[in-house]
Amino acid sequence: MQRLLFTKLSVIISIFIIFGTIFYVTNVKNNNEKATVETVDTKIFKTKLQPKIDELTTNYNDIIEKDWLPAWEEINTTGDSVDRNKLLVTMNAVSKQYENIMNEIDTLKIKENISEVQIQEQLVYFTTEFKAASKFMKNAADLIIDGATNSTPNSATIENTKHALGLADQHIVIALSTLTEVEEKLGLSKK
Repeated sequence: MQRLLFTKLSVIISIFIIFGTIFYVTNVKNNNEKATVETVDTKIFKTKLQPKIDELTTNYNDIIEKDWLPAWEEINTTGDSVDRNKLLVTMNAVSKQYENIMNEIDTLKIKENISEVQIQEQLVYFTTEFKAASKFMKNAADLIIDGATNSTPNSATIENTKHALGLADQHIVIALSTLTEVEEKLGLSKK
């Protein structure tokens, strides 16, 4: 019982860390803009790339808050008595939404829009890490779907899902810190 509570608490804390990081990147940066002369890359980033990146990071976070966390909470509290049909509908939606995010992140035309090579490389790294985080969140949803389809989610399914969530956490933190570095280099956030 204590292990389940500890595990549940650690997953919830991880999700809140992700939320806090996403909140910082998408909201606080607007309050910290420098009054320096904007470069061409800065203007292009602000007009063409940043709106789409902000949309994707917000979507990533919204899926966690609105769909993933309530379902995960139900799995951890009700165990075998979870409503499998409702769970399948929710997790199929989560899986599809993260798949859409992975497809949309590929539409960013970084090399066509940004001229500075180092910033290009960092933005490509951001997209790679962000896509990996989305893929692990999709995999976590797919594991729950598989467990619910074959039987009620068992301890092995839960452990595999926790592993996927941990990897998603790692990748999203790396992605968002890389994005923050890019924004600092472009003069869009306070150092």
